[in-house]
Amino acid sequence: MKNIILYGSSRSGKSTLAKLICKELNYSYVSIDKLVTAFEQAFPDLQINHKDRTGKSVENLEPFLFAYLRSLSHFSKTQDNICYVIEGSYINIEKLLTQHFFKRYKLLVLLHDDIDKQELFKNIRKHDCDIDWTYELTDEELDVYCQNILNNSNNIKEICKKNNITYYDTSKNREEIFKKILKEISEQDK
Repeated sequence: MKNIILYGSSRSGKSTLAKLICKELNYSYVSIDKLVTAFEQAFPDLQINHKDRTGKSVENLEPFLFAYLRSLSHFSKTQDNICYVIEGSYINIEKLLTQHFFKRYKLLVLLHDDIDKQELFKNIRKHDCDIDWTYELTDEELDVYCQNILNNSNNIKEICKKNNITYYDTSKNREEIFKKILKEISEQDK
């Protein structure tokens, strides 16, 4: 069994899939968003926060995150009988691919590919609840954010194509795609 890095665009289902993997396949869950929140509150001088849209938070988090991933790759299933699913988008995926420890991980990438901005907007509003940070966005703010999600998804897709990485489009039939991914993981873990 390998630890899993679950990466992708915002609102593509990363957290939902991570929780399913934990429930169905007995992995332990690590949220990179929670790590960012901890840094934001405990060490504001490090400039790692959720408000950053420049990429500085990803860059500043990288040494800590890579050290953490490296340590998890050494102390995983073989030593303490635990595998992890590490979920989030605060990763420079191209740099991650060059890390020696990365070969001990399975990478899953989720994105929005087959959807337009209006449909994405409707999906987010349909599924938003008060714990989602997009819940309190105005329609105008969400409209801008939806375009950013689609731009980011396209960038991720290009990185995946360039590096021969499989990605999963969760724009439609998300539950079926999650079942497929769970089955793939389960079969690889045998």
